[in-house]
Amino acid sequence: ITVHFDSEKQAWKIANYRGRLIPVTSKIADEPKTAAVLAEFWNPIKAKYGDIIGEATDDFTEKDGGNAEYNLVADAVVEEVKTDFDIENSGGVRSPVIQGQISYADLINLDPFGNTIFTFHATGKQIKMILLENKPFVSGIHYSVENGVLTSASINGATIEDEKTYFGATNSYYANFILKEISDKTDTKISRLDAVSRYIRARKKISPMYDHRRIIKGEK
Repeated sequence: ITVHFDSEKQAWKIANYRGRLIPVTSKIADEPKTAAVLAEFWNPIKAKYGDIIGEATDDFTEKDGGNAEYNLVADAVVEEVKTDFDIENSGGVRSPVIQGQISYADLINLDPFGNTIFTFHATGKQIKMILLENKPFVSGIHYSVENGVLTSASINGATIEDEKTYFGATNSYYANFILKEISDKTDTKISRLDAVSRYIRARKKISPMYDHRRIIKGEK
């Protein structure tokens, strides 16, 4: 966009402007001086961070009340450590996965924190309290909170029973907050990022999941 300003009595106003949309694609040639500076930093690390992990058939983002990028991470954790469920905190996944090839650098953007995976055992009553109070993103669990009330909660299709013990997972950051009252917990030392990477590599192509596993209504 180009904007022309005129001043009248020391006050500026827009005289005219013109602009056009420029699609940012690979058809636009690199600016040579900028490309040279970037290459100094990129070339030493491109073998690792440019490595293609897999391919996304569509964007992994928020849609229809679901968050596919969180579902991806949580599903990867469950597969990695073979738990009944996984819970992940809001804000713990930092970027969507965009349709097309997925590089290792894309996964760093998705999960930049270096968290490890914690496993734990908890009663159904404890799990339901976590769901109600924290409203985490999940895998293996389907639940609904409406106007501050937990209206439904199940693990692998079966209603959560208060006195039954379940095997769960979460990330090391979240464990410091939600597992304070739970003594049976273990840091597996497995990187969550590595778990997501292995999950995608094993499938080669991944598609976003919007399965209404987490329903929050009536929240301000």
